[in-house]
Amino acid sequence: MASATVNERLSLLEARLNQLQQLLDEHLPSVSSSDNKAKRGWQTIVGTFANDPLYEEAMRRGQEWRQSQHEDSSKASV
Repeated sequence: MASATVNERLSLLEARLNQLQQLLDEHLPSVSSSDNKAKRGWQTIVGTFANDPLYEEAMRRGQEWRQSQHEDSSKASV
């Protein structure tokens, strides 16, 4: 009886581990791929934020801030 419980628990853990690996493969391919050692620098992160609305929002806000800084410095020099 106890070994059946251990085997059931092990099967559940293995299934959950497979689910987690699939999530990693989908959302962080550069971390979970086995060939990431061959890639260097920027190549390891290319595509990490593809189709990510939060990243797009951060980039938009950063651009707005940079433009406001440029406009503020232009006004100060006049």
